[in-house]
Amino acid sequence: MDNSSTNDEENEAIERVLHIAQLRAEVENVAGSPIVGEGGVGGNLKTQEAFWEHIHAFETAPEMSLNDALLERRGFRAPPLEQLLTDEALHTALWKLLHTLASMRVFFHCSDHLSDRAFYCLLLNEVLTAETQIMPDGSEWNCRYDMTEFASEDVPEANEIYLKYYADDAEREYWNHQFPDDTMPGKAERPYDRDRFLPIPPEEQESHT
Repeated sequence: MDNSSTNDEENEAIERVLHIAQLRAEVENVAGSPIVGEGGVGGNLKTQEAFWEHIHAFETAPEMSLNDALLERRGFRAPPLEQLLTDEALHTALWKLLHTLASMRVFFHCSDHLSDRAFYCLLLNEVLTAETQIMPDGSEWNCRYDMTEFASEDVPEANEIYLKYYADDAEREYWNHQFPDDTMPGKAERPYDRDRFLPIPPEEQESHT
C-alpha cells in the first residue's frame, strides 16, 4: 500500500472530524444548548460533514427582508409598479424578479390564479418586505412560497383560493366533510398558465424535462 496515499486519507479524515466539531460547536452556540447524541447522523465522515454544513447554514442564516438580500447579494432592486408603464414592461420585470430570486433558491408555486400585475404586487408588498432567513449562496436550502396563502381581492380567505382553483374533487369533498360550516367556493378554471414555466430547484429540473 502507498504510505503517502494512506497518510493523505488519514489527514483528510482528521480535517473532516475537526470541521464537523467546529460546525457542531457553532450550531450549539447559536441554539444556546448542547446537541445530545449525534444529531441523527450516520454514515461516513463525508456524509456527516455534509449534514452539519446543511444544519449550520440554516441555523446561522441571517434574518432580513428579501428586498435587502436581493440588493446585498445580487445588486438588484425590483422596480416599483409605477415605473412599469406597459404590460410588456410589467411581464419582463416579473420574470426577471422570479429568476433573480430563484438564483437565491427562492421559488413560487400556485400562481395561476394571479395576473402578472397581482402577482408582482404581492411580491413587492408582502413577500419581499417580510423578514426571513436568507440562506447562504451555495447551500441546498430551498425557500418556497405557495401563492394561495395570500388572500386576493376576489377571494379574501386564503384557503378558499386553493379550493376554488387548485383542489380536485376529492380534496373539495374532504374539506366539506371536515368543515361542513364553511362555504365551499365554486370551482373555477385558473385564468393564467404560468406555474409550469416558473423556476424550480436544480435538483428537480431533470424530472421536469
